[in-house]
Amino acid sequence: MAFAPLLFIVYINIAVFFLQGIPRFLVPVFPLYLLLAVFGLWTLVVNGRIQLFWVEKLIKQ
Repeated sequence: MAFAPLLFIVYINIAVFFLQGIPRFLVPVFPLYLLLAVFGLWTLVVNGRIQLFWVEKLIKQ
C-alpha cells in the first residue's frame, strides 16, 4: 500500500492547482498528474474488488 500516500499527495496537488490557478511551468505536466490520479484511483478500486472477492470466497469456505 505504499502507493496510497503518493496518490494522496497527487490529489492534494490537483486540488491546490485548481484553487490557486495552474502555474505556467506546470501546464505541460498537468495532464500527467491527471492521468496518474485516474490510474491510481482505478488501481485502488480494482485491487479492492479483487481483495473483497478473495475475502468473500474464504469466508464462504
